[in-house]
Amino acid sequence: MKKFLLIIGLAILSSALAWTQETFSYGDLTFKTISSSDAVYVTGVSAQGASSTTIYIPSAVPYNGTNHRVWGISDNAFQNNTTVKSVVFNWGARIIGVSSFAGCTNLTEVHLSSSVARIDASAFAGCTSLQKVYYSSFDFPSLSCQASSWPSNSGMTLYISPLSEKTPDEWLAATGWNKFSSAVKSGDACDYHLEDGGQYAVGSSDTDGVDVLRNLTLVGYKKPSRVSGSDPTEGGTVYRPMSNIVDGGISFHFTRIGTGALYNMTALKKIDLSYAIFLKTINERAFMYCSALTTLKLPASV
Repeated sequence: MKKFLLIIGLAILSSALAWTQETFSYGDLTFKTISSSDAVYVTGVSAQGASSTTIYIPSAVPYNGTNHRVWGISDNAFQNNTTVKSVVFNWGARIIGVSSFAGCTNLTEVHLSSSVARIDASAFAGCTSLQKVYYSSFDFPSLSCQASSWPSNSGMTLYISPLSEKTPDEWLAATGWNKFSSAVKSGDACDYHLEDGGQYAVGSSDTDGVDVLRNLTLVGYKKPSRVSGSDPTEGGTVYRPMSNIVDGGISFHFTRIGTGALYNMTALKKIDLSYAIFLKTINERAFMYCSALTTLKLPASV
């Protein structure tokens, strides 16, 4: 009997040790592991990121030889950080914790990825300069939040995806969003604005790890303000996307052009989709009123 209890005790101890929480830094941020899963939470800024005015929340980060999905933001993680002016969530994080950005008085804009499914109480309370919030999900209401999640600033604008299932007025009437003065559909409410000019969104949240392949939808087009090397948009007249991107170990395939995604893009002269080998669907009005368009190349996958 004693031997049996000893074996059980060792098993429990071994399990406890395996689930020991670990903390580490990567780039501008600090993280903590979540029990024995391959997910991590952001806990704050690292020494390297102490002076950063923009906080980029990555999709995943490497630790101990494995890519870990960034699952969320810890409670109080950036509380009273008066240096940060903008926060950009790459697709991945699902939870923004209690008071995680509370008191960030110089924060002016927040870009929420479509993966974000929950914003806890007072997450952005006291962010007295906040004016613009972008949210790229197509679903409604896909994000659980409370009125206390946001400050009571006048003139705050919520930017939602052009493919949002509901109207701006319906968003403003939904629980948790009544602090906003206005809501606007905009291609800038996207998960990724790539150097090809495309504004892309995953459009939904999930609970899977980094190894699952996700789909990207084109929701808009806008020449990037800065591109590296030669301009792949050729001055905003060419849209030539690639087939996939990888962000922090998470892979995305470009599979759909959303309704009206390139609507009224009168500067576009050429749309070359020949490299988008996973593209399957082009929705209605996708190229409507592209009056300067002379060339359209489609892949066999459509």
